[in-house]
Amino acid sequence: MLTSSFIFKPAFLAVLLLISGIYLMWTGVSGMLFTTRAKSWPTVLGTVHAKNVWKRSGRGDSGDYIPTMRYYYELNGTPYSAERIRHDSMSAGTKDEALEMIAEYSVGMPTTVRYDPNNPSNAVLQVGSLSQGLTKLGIGLGVFLVGLLIARPVWKNFNSKPYYNTSEGTF
Repeated sequence: MLTSSFIFKPAFLAVLLLISGIYLMWTGVSGMLFTTRAKSWPTVLGTVHAKNVWKRSGRGDSGDYIPTMRYYYELNGTPYSAERIRHDSMSAGTKDEALEMIAEYSVGMPTTVRYDPNNPSNAVLQVGSLSQGLTKLGIGLGVFLVGLLIARPVWKNFNSKPYYNTSEGTF
């Protein structure tokens, strides 16, 4: 069982920050790469089949409202169905805000679908922007650097302790 004295040790905090920073940088870069690729994907006309908002529960009354959609499109006679609005996550603090995010789409309405030519079942309605990926990359880099600053004195202290008894000359 983890004790409170273990949780607040600098080594644990440094490792936690380093891993979190790497994760944020990875998701930022992968989001930017996806956005860059999706901008050049071909488009096809699709149809919105359903849209809704669901609540992801949080503590108490808080939670995120997630807009969802299902749309259909056809390529070379093969029908496809997808739900991804854009690559990065979409959420809002209220149901009305989430509905506003998908207000431009009506059920039964034709809409432009961008699809991956190498995997046509991978599609999006909105490409998104690079700013969210850049934000994640920047925050991840900051968290990683803080982790390095905390890890440096821990590492120095770790390396300064001998692992053998020098007075006896044995390991």
